[in-house]
Amino acid sequence: WQSDVDAVGIKGMEADAEMIMLAQQLFKKLKLDVVVKVNNRKILDVILEKVKIPGDKQIDVILSVDKLDKIGMEGVSAELKTKGLKEDVIQQLFEILLAEGKNADKLKYLWKVLGECEGLTEMEKVLSYTEGDVEFDPSLARGLSYYTGTVYEVYLKDKSIAGSLAAGGRYDKMIGA
Repeated sequence: WQSDVDAVGIKGMEADAEMIMLAQQLFKKLKLDVVVKVNNRKILDVILEKVKIPGDKQIDVILSVDKLDKIGMEGVSAELKTKGLKEDVIQQLFEILLAEGKNADKLKYLWKVLGECEGLTEMEKVLSYTEGDVEFDPSLARGLSYYTGTVYEVYLKDKSIAGSLAAGGRYDKMIGA
């Protein structure tokens, strides 16, 4: 079972932060110690462009990257090779996606590597409104066909449950579609 909260049509990043805080409040009331991992689809798109992954392969690459927690770097790397990516591109991709440090360190690194990026601006705003255990994870991907901005997943810190307990994000184009 999973609990989801999503945002549609509200422009401000306050709504995105509110989704995260709702999840945090829920698990606090349930007395579960969680971490919220957060990313922005726009950041993923820019990363894929930066490492020159062709548009027709981007969704497949993100689907593979989304398995990092399950099959690790070696498994994802092998899968990406079967999808036609070269070793140097895969290494570049991992170098960016697996940026280390605190949220501010990761953001600083990505600003340097990616340059101007709407997703990074949005991520900074979301993180500025949140508190507690919120971890910016550039490799987090979900809802490839409909999420347009912030995405998040909630995990138990002790990892006694492997998958996420809650998730959600922003999908501004779904209603129009």
